[in-house]
Amino acid sequence: MKTGSQLKSTTDTGRWKWVAAATLLVPVLALALTETSGVTHWFRSPTSTAVVAPKPEPIVGAKADPQVGERVDSQTDRQQSPNKGEWVQLFNGKDLTGWKTHPLSGGDWRVDNGAIAGQGSTSYLFHESGDYGNFHLRIEAKINANGDAGVYFRTPFDVQPHPNQAGPAKFTLPAGYEAAVAVRSNSPNHTGSLTAADGSTLHTGPLNPHLPDEWFVLEVIAEDNHIRTLVDGKPSADYIDEKRQFSRGHIALQTWGPNITQVQFRKVEIKELPASPPESDGWVQLFNGKNLTGWKFHPNHLGDWEVRYGILRGSARNSHLFSERGDYGNFHLRAEAKVNLGGDSGILFRAPFELRQGRTPREFGVPGWYEAELQQNRSHLRPTGSISEATGVVPPTTLGQVSDRSLTQPDEWFTIEVIAANNHFITKINGVEAANCNDPLDRHRTGHLALQVWHPNTLVQFRKIEIKELPPSASPLPSTYTNGLGMEFVVVPKGKSWLGGGQDKLGDQEVEIPADFYLGKHEVTQEQWTQVMGENPSHFSRTGEGKQAVKDISDADLKRFPVENVSWDQCQEFVAKLNQRERETGWVYRLPTEAEWEYACRGGPMSDKLDSAFDFYFAKPTNILLPEQANSN
Repeated sequence: MKTGSQLKSTTDTGRWKWVAAATLLVPVLALALTETSGVTHWFRSPTSTAVVAPKPEPIVGAKADPQVGERVDSQTDRQQSPNKGEWVQLFNGKDLTGWKTHPLSGGDWRVDNGAIAGQGSTSYLFHESGDYGNFHLRIEAKINANGDAGVYFRTPFDVQPHPNQAGPAKFTLPAGYEAAVAVRSNSPNHTGSLTAADGSTLHTGPLNPHLPDEWFVLEVIAEDNHIRTLVDGKPSADYIDEKRQFSRGHIALQTWGPNITQVQFRKVEIKELPASPPESDGWVQLFNGKNLTGWKFHPNHLGDWEVRYGILRGSARNSHLFSERGDYGNFHLRAEAKVNLGGDSGILFRAPFELRQGRTPREFGVPGWYEAELQQNRSHLRPTGSISEATGVVPPTTLGQVSDRSLTQPDEWFTIEVIAANNHFITKINGVEAANCNDPLDRHRTGHLALQVWHPNTLVQFRKIEIKELPPSASPLPSTYTNGLGMEFVVVPKGKSWLGGGQDKLGDQEVEIPADFYLGKHEVTQEQWTQVMGENPSHFSRTGEGKQAVKDISDADLKRFPVENVSWDQCQEFVAKLNQRERETGWVYRLPTEAEWEYACRGGPMSDKLDSAFDFYFAKPTNILLPEQANSN
């Protein structure tokens, strides 16, 4: 580097290129961004955290007694017991005690010769307990050749009209998994295959695993999101539900179709398995699937939140449901949610346990928060996954805008992830990154989580909410930054260097730059100066004394020429006006110090003092400047 030369930076495979340019430009041509009190840690963003959903561990199925599929008649097994780990008989062999039908789809269910018999049109027989999550279910069953039946599990006590059926088969279950019971020749899903309540196939088991009109044993082992089935002791389906769609609910027996099915169940027993152990990487469940434990309303504004069939539902009116804990700072939040058409909801984080009246008497908001949007209001400016901030109640400021509204659909389940690390935020929808942004002002450090219903026509549902807290971090700043004027800046990493060298003389001034900072990538242009100052003082401009020298330069090119012919005081005025103009972004502009300028010109941190003896700094320092490396003619 030549002492006193003005230098310009470009990049080449992550290194700085610095080349000499014989100009009379003043120091304002390389503005540095720092924080108000200097170059401090306030300007360092959090560590970029790439968190991948945990890979399910192999799960060993429950051990059958005495072998998988074998009938057990001991008194201990027959005895009904609430203790987990013991076999409990769900059918007493005499009547339908403990079972019920739905009023919309009663069907023809009876006990015949010690077996539950189902026939006729589509119907469901629910076990009264609706809280089965992890379990080993074992059933002895028999079905006719043309029959179509199933065993549903983790399903709510509810039926809904089938979207593509009418007549006898017009009802279906709205949620849950199904283990098929069928050996029809025209069906791809024979006994043991797994399907979802919407009819979609999750895993197809072997064809003809048993003969029609003969007894067989069907087993279902459900542990967290890992589901296996066996038929007569032989493996059938083995499925890991990455979406974790259903966590708990009823057991339900099904007959399907217009009076063609004759199915019998003579033994139905279940062994509840331990709840899945906490995941080793720190995930904690915030919703237990049963009630609002761990959550609370604000006493001045109660909301319409309830748990139905293992689903947390918010509806009807503007409200917020707060986490009991109010010290969440850095975390990775994962939730499975669904929003109705026109619904307006969100997940607030780092929020105070406080409410203030909004724009109308019935509208209340939290004063000071970040929000990950949950939107099915097509007119809303911020689709699902967008991130906003509000210092007051309204209006919020968009930090991360999502443009793709197709990431979610009304009334369909999706997984949203929110990663908050210091002032750096990322959202993901179904594993796809939706927003990635920073809050330059770092306004909210810790607080509550809050589930929100904003408009009264909203129905938002959650079936899983879990969080993994992350350690405090210091993330590298983005490598480049462009402000509202189009001025480009590149980050200069903190570190040590030796200044004052060149022409084969080692640098004799050791400096330590304590924090990363940004430096202007290019000189301030005539256009940018004019936008801030309202005038162009440049010699080489349309009105300057050197206008003849640039008369053949197009207006588009000329406005990109560097501003020159400005004084030190004018530069300070420019910086002051630029800070005023960009104050909402949180960045602070100033001129670099002499040490910062030379440190950047020498490529930033220097690990070897011998490198300080060179004149020019590219990917490798050198004393020779080739013509193709110069940025001037």
